Amino acid sequence: FSQLESWGHLPLLLARTRLDVSLKVAPGMKVRALKLDGSPNGDVQAVYKGGKLLFTADTAARPGGTMVYLISR
Repeated sequence: FSQLESWGHLPLLLARTRLDVSLKVAPGMKVRALKLDGSPNGDVQAVYKGGKLLFTADTAARPGGTMVYLISR
């Protein structure tokens, strides 16, 4: 059992970093960046190569920062 004790407060602090992501998934998947509230924040360039989906996760690539990505068909 977990209990949220505080939502925190603004501004949120997010370190700038980049990570090359490689996932073994079925072809035809798309990657979309999400805003901190979970709403869409644009498509992320991704390629499918050698049976893997490849993209770069970059926390500073979009205004407001990106910590979450949605991978879908």
